[in-house]
Amino acid sequence: MTFLLILGAIALFYLVWLLFRLATLALPLSAGLAAATLMTERDFSLPASLAAGFAAGLLLLAIGRLIFTSSISPLIRTGVAIMFAAPAAFAGYLMVRGLAGLAVGEGIALSLLSLVGGIMAASSSWRSLVDGAEGPESGPDSASIPGRARLTAATELAAMRSR
Repeated sequence: MTFLLILGAIALFYLVWLLFRLATLALPLSAGLAAATLMTERDFSLPASLAAGFAAGLLLLAIGRLIFTSSISPLIRTGVAIMFAAPAAFAGYLMVRGLAGLAVGEGIALSLLSLVGGIMAASSSWRSLVDGAEGPESGPDSASIPGRARLTAATELAAMRSR
């Protein structure tokens, strides 16, 4: 019995880790599932539906990251980040509510715990999107300035043009 409790705790921690690692993929996954479902309802074959769903998810992820990395405007970057963080927050809320519902009864404690889980999943999605957009530090003066903020390739290009 003790062994099963330990394995259950390990599985729980793995699920939570997986949630935070894959939080950015909530939007492409839901778009891919929607595309595959739509194709299946339109009487396409299962392999064609799966291929279309996979392509739609990958295309959305690639376009979202491309817009986020190439845009200089903070408003556009924030909009794209919110588009990726909102489905992650919803998925985090539902996952924490489902897992915590096994141990905590219905009430304010479960709702607050679920809300915290949704906020943490959204911030994890936001962070992974931002971390993926930042490139390595480059330039002749990057080593001489301690604490220099890393810039994206688009921002560095704009800085080079203004010189």
